[in-house]
Amino acid sequence: MLENVPSVTDLVNQIKNNLEGQFRNVTIVGEVTNLSSSASGHWYFSLSDSQSLINAACFRMDAARNHALKTLKDGDKVVCQGSISVYNKRGSFQLITKRISPIGKGDLKEQFEKLKVKLRAEGLFDSDVKVPIPSLPRRVAVITAKGGAALQDFLNIIKRRSLFLDVVVVPALVQGDTAPRSIRNALNATIKYQLENEKNDHSELLFDAIVLTRGGGSLEDLWAFNDEALAWDIYNCPIPIISAVGHQVDFSISDFVSDLRVETPSAAAEVLTNEQNQIKERMENCSRRLKVSSTHLVSKYRLRVGDSHPMRFASKLKNRIHELKERLLSLHLVSRKY
Repeated sequence: MLENVPSVTDLVNQIKNNLEGQFRNVTIVGEVTNLSSSASGHWYFSLSDSQSLINAACFRMDAARNHALKTLKDGDKVVCQGSISVYNKRGSFQLITKRISPIGKGDLKEQFEKLKVKLRAEGLFDSDVKVPIPSLPRRVAVITAKGGAALQDFLNIIKRRSLFLDVVVVPALVQGDTAPRSIRNALNATIKYQLENEKNDHSELLFDAIVLTRGGGSLEDLWAFNDEALAWDIYNCPIPIISAVGHQVDFSISDFVSDLRVETPSAAAEVLTNEQNQIKERMENCSRRLKVSSTHLVSKYRLRVGDSHPMRFASKLKNRIHELKERLLSLHLVSRKY
């Protein structure tokens, strides 16, 4: 009954033959992201526009001829010529690039630079409007994807270093077309909650800081944090904000407008717990010293108590009487001699 049903391999081979036969020589324009090279000399990257993305590779022999690779950066716009190749084991395809021609900065990077210039001119990045992060925060709100690696990294540091920091997670989408609105909704909900508690004099529920965070990624992945409306919401927020978006080399508009920019989610947790961690270390050091001192004192007084035990006292007294008897006998013998 299944004799005429193709296997997965049969179907993938058919797709491979069709795609590789139809797209032997293609030329496309796109924006470079996720650019990396291997020790073997191969280069890997993605090409994207506002709606689609395709993985691409330039193998060692072709890479040696494409000198543009040496200066290529994420966000650069390029024209690539090559062919489509299907990788059977993953059922995926990529563009095997033969020639790469840069045509200037990519649209996303250009938009980023224009928005950065605009917002700087409007005063959103001014240092004199930034609020210092409290050194001993009691409660913080973390706006990020629930269950993401960034949140776990943040919480692990908090658990290890904090004494009393209360963390409230405000979930939001951090990638995709709807992410900017989701982050704004989470931020504005946090601000509303803060104002209501201030009005009702619930000081124990107030946030001392807000952390905006997510893990690293390409320019497209982090694009939600380059939203102009979000930048204004951060600027107008009455609660100090830490931006911890991406990794060390990643920058977003939220980094420039927030009160403090740190390199990673873990770094945000370290900043918030720096003072607490020092107090914790001092307490642990005092505890160790107290333990050593108490052990020494117990041993010292145990010896004293042991010396005062009735049986030991009687034994010492008996020995002393014996010594005196010996001396008395000795004196008696001496007196008889004379």
